[in-house]
Amino acid sequence: MIPIKKPTIKRKDMDSVLSCMVSDDIGPGTLSGQFIAKVSDYLQCDGGLAFANYYFAIRFAFKTLGLVAGDKVITSALSPALYMQVFEDLELIPLVSDVDPDSGTILPTEVERLSADNEIKAIVVHYPLGIVPDIDAILVYDIPVIEDISQAFGAVKNEAKCGSLGKLAVVSTDEDGIITSGGGGLLLVNDKKYFPSLKALSESLAKEFFMPNLNASLGLSQIRKIGDLVERRNEIGKIFAQSLLKSRHKTLIQKIEADSVYYSFPVLINSTMNDVRKFARKKNVDTEPAFGHSLFTMIPELENNHYYQNAKSLVMRCLIFPCYPMLGKQNVILISKILAVLP
Repeated sequence: MIPIKKPTIKRKDMDSVLSCMVSDDIGPGTLSGQFIAKVSDYLQCDGGLAFANYYFAIRFAFKTLGLVAGDKVITSALSPALYMQVFEDLELIPLVSDVDPDSGTILPTEVERLSADNEIKAIVVHYPLGIVPDIDAILVYDIPVIEDISQAFGAVKNEAKCGSLGKLAVVSTDEDGIITSGGGGLLLVNDKKYFPSLKALSESLAKEFFMPNLNASLGLSQIRKIGDLVERRNEIGKIFAQSLLKSRHKTLIQKIEADSVYYSFPVLINSTMNDVRKFARKKNVDTEPAFGHSLFTMIPELENNHYYQNAKSLVMRCLIFPCYPMLGKQNVILISKILAVLP
């Protein structure tokens, strides 16, 4: 079975990790600082912190902005379900936006609706499956924006790297990330006025909150080849998109002018999702509902709310196929053939 996701780890990556292990310095330390510095340089950010997991990166992004219990945050209905855990733990109030029906990105008109009668302290702009949202239309509200580029690392808008456009950015570096450290999360800052908050965090937290050197060594090896990783993903994604044109199904589209990244290959099913999944499984290709673990699935009352019909449709219809650099030529050919004849 071709897995839906697979980390792009090669011999050089393993050599980097082995060197760290031989040094006997595998806990939190200097390598995590080097990793965040390399990522900051690539994304054109001012700096940040490397945490032991994605949850900490999200949590401390809100803390860096100074949010407290009762503060309201706008986010997309298709943001990762993990956000709900953070909202609950920090006692923040999520105001959920519907999404564009063709791209799955947060709708600026929804941001306008939700901010009209509310005092909003932050907006989370998630980049679903590597697609770039209309962030310029959201930045005009002069509310601090946190970009979650976990699925769009390497995407570009207006010649600027996504992740450098808002006040803060977060990145998951888990095993299914575009770059992986085998587990972890990055918090990046694009406004130096937040440096005192970031410094206070780094000094007040126990070392267990931060990314170990062992993980950072893998991340360092990954960031050095990020251009090749993104290029290969996009090469495969474009092949799949051409094949899908022969079927009756569609894919999500990049609606605004930007260079997106194929995190996975999304298919908007025009039949029955189970039938398509069974068909792919018979050909030994794994698939997965694209938004089965989204914020929408964590808030039951959204399902029958007319404001969230686009998100509901994508949760029910959007299926992802494997699309990663380690896929291999023969598997790319196989999946291309399957996409062209989906039931």
